[in-house]
Amino acid sequence: MNDTVAKLLICPDCSRPLSLVGDELVCKRQHRFQVDHDSPVLLPHSAMSGSKWQEWEEKQEHGLEDYENPDPTYIALSNRVAGQFGEFCNFKDDTVVLDIGCGIEPTLFYVKPEWYRKLTFIGLDPLRGKIERPYHFVQAIAEKLPFKDDVFDQVVLATSLDHIIELGPVMKEIRRVLKPHSRVSIWITVFEYSPGRNITLASYLKDVVYLISRGRLGDAGRRFLNPYLAAGVDYRPTDQFHFHRFTRQSLLDSFRPADFRPTNYFLLEDHLNQGSKHFFLELGPANKSNSKKTKRSKASHELRTR
Repeated sequence: MNDTVAKLLICPDCSRPLSLVGDELVCKRQHRFQVDHDSPVLLPHSAMSGSKWQEWEEKQEHGLEDYENPDPTYIALSNRVAGQFGEFCNFKDDTVVLDIGCGIEPTLFYVKPEWYRKLTFIGLDPLRGKIERPYHFVQAIAEKLPFKDDVFDQVVLATSLDHIIELGPVMKEIRRVLKPHSRVSIWITVFEYSPGRNITLASYLKDVVYLISRGRLGDAGRRFLNPYLAAGVDYRPTDQFHFHRFTRQSLLDSFRPADFRPTNYFLLEDHLNQGSKHFFLELGPANKSNSKKTKRSKASHELRTR
């Protein structure tokens, strides 16, 4: 296992340092974790039970199926957007970057090949995925980041934030492992409507009649079978892959408990999903002073209203 990564690790169950004993990582409380092909498997023994975690496991299985049978059109468009996100991240040489939810693919799809030589990337995901990767990999969950305090220069969440069960604890964990004055870079889909809107019988039938009148019989049939689908826009609050669907305002609201503030953003049209946009967002730590709080409030308001 790489020495750089080993020095950063702690036990996800008790937060104590880990020592390599044979092919296992062991803490003083004798919590034991395997090392698989030089990649530590630090899934916690606790905290992964209950109905929400059962739902999480089901969504992971759906996601794995989707990863293994990707849509070529989706991949082409995603790669183009990924390149723009990589530039938005504005990585600095000789820094340590944590990617939360890096996925099962062998590369980080927003990273140019030469960047792997200039920076240290550590990917974290609950799914093992490909064994050979050009960056360091830790199998773990975002709710229990197995890293010491103040060790990362930047944290990236590229299309992974909406797969997390509870954002509050995760954002506090991110704040813990970030060095002071460091950044979080996020790529997320945001919706211009309110997910989970109330669907009345009148609005439901009105949508069906409208689609039939426009000759869109296939869409009308899908709308009839699924009350949440209207004119190609999916109004469900969640789906088989995601725990959340955000508007810009609901996304910004989720960061306040961990004391983050928006420092930069970029919006891009989503050509595959009507009513949504790709949202690149940079977060920095919010200062405790009154002047900084005022600045954060203005930045958040501006971000919501543009």
